[in-house]
Amino acid sequence: MKPLMSVIYASRSTEDFHEHEIPDLLKQARLSNARHELTGMLLYIGGSFLQVLEGYPEMVEAVFDTIVRDKRHTQATLIAKETIPERAYEGWTLCHKTLDPVEAGELIAEPDYFSSNTWVARLDPGRAKKLLSACRVQWQIEHRSGKYRTLGRTA
Repeated sequence: MKPLMSVIYASRSTEDFHEHEIPDLLKQARLSNARHELTGMLLYIGGSFLQVLEGYPEMVEAVFDTIVRDKRHTQATLIAKETIPERAYEGWTLCHKTLDPVEAGELIAEPDYFSSNTWVARLDPGRAKKLLSACRVQWQIEHRSGKYRTLGRTA
């Protein structure tokens, strides 16, 4: 079995990117992730992104390099890059959740943590993984219908 890798990063959206553009962004990202056999989750928190990508190392690194150059965001900050034994988002090309900063903070038991724009630069792997995990569980409960494109099948 080939090794798997996970990358977690945070970034700020630019003034040119608006929340109503997220559906188009997701459509593009899900198609790209399916082509590259990537899975993961994208959170949008008060004008900033937190994303985890997982898959084969060469694909994760190639897509992450493309993301870093994307003009829709700035201050891309690598939070964690590690080998993983299995996918946490198996079958899902890209889960998505938009969170209010207070809601995001409550999920990690620190209500004010995401209230300042500086969280992008100071988010540590522990907090990032805790938030992503909580959102993954919520997302799975909310989207059991399988209406989103998954790897290996269409819905």
